[in-house]
Amino acid sequence: MAVSGTRSRRRGLSQRRRLSLIGLTFASPALLLFVLFLGLQVAFAFYVTFNHWTTMRPPEWAGLANYRRIFSDKLFWNALRVTVFFSLMYVPSVVVAGLTSAVLLNRRISGQFIFKALAFIPVLSAWIIVGVVWFFIYHPDHGIVNAVLRMLGLPTVAWLGNRTTALPALAVVGLWKNFGWYAVLFLAGLQDIPVDLHEAAAIDGASVWKTFSHVTLPLLRPTMALVTILAAIGAFQVFDLVFVMTDGGPVYATQTFSYYIYLQAFKSFKMGYAATMSFVLFAIILVLTIIQLRILRPSAEF
Repeated sequence: MAVSGTRSRRRGLSQRRRLSLIGLTFASPALLLFVLFLGLQVAFAFYVTFNHWTTMRPPEWAGLANYRRIFSDKLFWNALRVTVFFSLMYVPSVVVAGLTSAVLLNRRISGQFIFKALAFIPVLSAWIIVGVVWFFIYHPDHGIVNAVLRMLGLPTVAWLGNRTTALPALAVVGLWKNFGWYAVLFLAGLQDIPVDLHEAAAIDGASVWKTFSHVTLPLLRPTMALVTILAAIGAFQVFDLVFVMTDGGPVYATQTFSYYIYLQAFKSFKMGYAATMSFVLFAIILVLTIIQLRILRPSAEF
């Protein structure tokens, strides 16, 4: 019996190895493309972080100089602070707006497809176009926002020219542009929840809020984790809005991490330092993603 069991395990291992080899054979073209078009570029970018390189001359080895420079670069820490503040405004608001829209769109109402289309239209618009349109909406003299304030007898505001209001104004534009995309993700999560769970809660006399908080929200945790991670990654990589609407101003108030990397790479031609900050940004996003996954992972006992 023992000999027979050993032979069965060996046959099982052999079978798994054959299947692994077959899978690796089919995946090898994709793996080769991945290495050629992504892996080599990432490896070269990491090599550049240890060099001074202006693109006009060959890279010059600098060791850890680029990494040490980060600690004394005030504009780097300003860009990190601006990006964190933007994320704190953008991520919670886009999650709440997306979830609220999804809950409303999940109800059986007439003309539902029209509301879905209206929520998703901004998602299809290019960031450049959105930025230009909202630039004129925020215009201090001819913008709609200040026109409404004048009608109400309130003082007007230079939304993009004021250090206090410029960053929140960009966060509002990001929210308007992207909440429809996250609403679609939440809507898919809502429609995956079995209807009989809501029916059982209704039979037990649970109110709408208790059904939502004790049944719907716990089952939406995987979707919530996905949306939060995607929103945080998008917030830490925000570039287009800053480029089009404020150019990092006023006085660095909207100079985000990605925009500062762009300035160092393509304005100052400090490729080594820009690559170093890119890897720092990658490390920050990786740590945030791991933390969010641990916090929002589905409850095992549900």
